[in-house]
Amino acid sequence: MAIEIGVVDKQNGMTLIKEAKEMSAMLASLIKIRKGCVREESADYKIEPRTSNLEPRTFFKSL
Repeated sequence: MAIEIGVVDKQNGMTLIKEAKEMSAMLASLIKIRKGCVREESADYKIEPRTSNLEPRTFFKSL
């Protein structure tokens, strides 16, 4: 409607419409996941912490 009455030019209006459709699709997917309509297999990541080379730091050490 904003394009038709000249408030927004056609190119920007079409970009806004495209982005709104993309956000709508993302929100719909999140709602489906939240409701439990979509099930995904849990990933089993083998991640090990990389903390062996860190030294303890305190706020007062930098003063």
